[in-house]
Amino acid sequence: MILLGLGSNMGDRLQTLKMAMEEMEKYSIQILRCASFYETPAWGITQQNTFINTVCSIQYQGKPVELLDICQEIEQTFGRKRILTWGPRTLDIDILEFEGIHLQTDRLQIPHPYYLKRAFVMIPLSEMAPDYLPTGQNQTVLKLAEQFREELGSIKKLPA
Repeated sequence: MILLGLGSNMGDRLQTLKMAMEEMEKYSIQILRCASFYETPAWGITQQNTFINTVCSIQYQGKPVELLDICQEIEQTFGRKRILTWGPRTLDIDILEFEGIHLQTDRLQIPHPYYLKRAFVMIPLSEMAPDYLPTGQNQTVLKLAEQFREELGSIKKLPA
C-alpha cells in the first residue's frame, strides 16, 4: 500500500486539498481511497491556524523518489514555501508508506519517521484502513490509533 498524508492551514484549506488530489491525476497518481477531512490543531509550532488533514491510499507505478518529486512540485503549484519547519503551509503532502519498503536517504525516509506518532495522520488512517498493519509494526492502525484517545476532542471530522 502507498499512503499519502495531506494537510493545509493557509487559504481555502479544504479546496486546496481537493484540488491537489485532482492535480495528482495529471501525474498518473490514482487515488484509491481517502479518509474524511479532519480539522486538527497545529503540531510542532502550535501558534498557527488549524489544519485540515486527510490520508489517501494511491496507486503509482514509479519509484519513491519520483513520487516525492511530484508531491513537492504539486506543493509548489499551490504556493508552498519551505521557510519554517512545522510552520504554516498552503499544502503539505507526505509519503507515509510505500509498498512496505524501508528507505532512508537525505531527501526521503519511508516509512515516514513520525506518522505513527501524529493524531492528525493516525485518526484519518484508522477510519480509512483500520486493519492495516504498518510496515515494521505488529499492531493494526486501529490499535495504534488508540494512543490518541485524549486528542479526539481537539480533532473535528468535517461533514462529507
